[in-house]
Amino acid sequence: MAEHFTFLHHEPWSSFISGFITHTAIKTVLAPIDRAGVILQTQDYTEAPVVRYNSATEVLKTLPSKQGKLSFWRGNLIHCLRYIPNQLANVYLAGRIRSVFKVSGSGDTSNLVTRFISSELASAAVLLCVYPLDVAYIRLAADGSPATLLENQGPTDLLSQLYKSGGVSAFYSGFFLTVLALSVYRGSYYWLYKLYKNTLSKRKEFAGDGAKFLMSTLIAVASALISYPLDTIRKRLIMDEGRPKRHYTGIFDCIAKILEREGISGFFKGGYCVLLREFIGKLILLFV
Repeated sequence: MAEHFTFLHHEPWSSFISGFITHTAIKTVLAPIDRAGVILQTQDYTEAPVVRYNSATEVLKTLPSKQGKLSFWRGNLIHCLRYIPNQLANVYLAGRIRSVFKVSGSGDTSNLVTRFISSELASAAVLLCVYPLDVAYIRLAADGSPATLLENQGPTDLLSQLYKSGGVSAFYSGFFLTVLALSVYRGSYYWLYKLYKNTLSKRKEFAGDGAKFLMSTLIAVASALISYPLDTIRKRLIMDEGRPKRHYTGIFDCIAKILEREGISGFFKGGYCVLLREFIGKLILLFV
């Protein structure tokens, strides 16, 4: 029987499988933090949520009593399986898109712009393939109601209801905001890392492994927080999709209502979960 599985020892497949295992392990460990962040970020899409949580600590303490011991991992299977189509699309689709642009190794401005455009188009194409899974995860993870009042019983039920309410377009609510948020994140990360590389990294006290780990974590957190308001808006729109009574008429109405009801802080609810997620995630990668 072993000869039927020799393809698993080929470099691309072994890298794919090891990447999937690492991705799954990190997502599973971080699932409680991720879910607490999503709940805090989205619960105020309606003026009267069934249950209101005031902090991530409250979510982590009380959610198991409302939804059961495995409630922290609601939607996590989708989050993990997302890796498979994402990687396949990245290999077979993104590579072809990037090859259309003739990008050299030079660092001149025009080449950097071309590289940025090709990368963003490739990223958008890959996201197009996996975005329905993102929508399903967010809708499942964001529901902090007691078990008897849960809106959907699972991903199949959720996707079926979304399709009935709005067709295929319902699976792509907030898609362009997601593309924009990812661009802002990557751009912020690139420039913050470049700033660190050209300044602090040259100082002796920042030369050690511990300092490098800390700075890479801070750069990732800062980049995530810069793009966080866009992520909040797109998740609120996802939560509003397919409702009999819509709370938002569009992106600008969502922004206006968040500002009116919650102030600037409304765009950053659950933001401190980003710090925990990035720090713990990087620690896991050190030992994997």
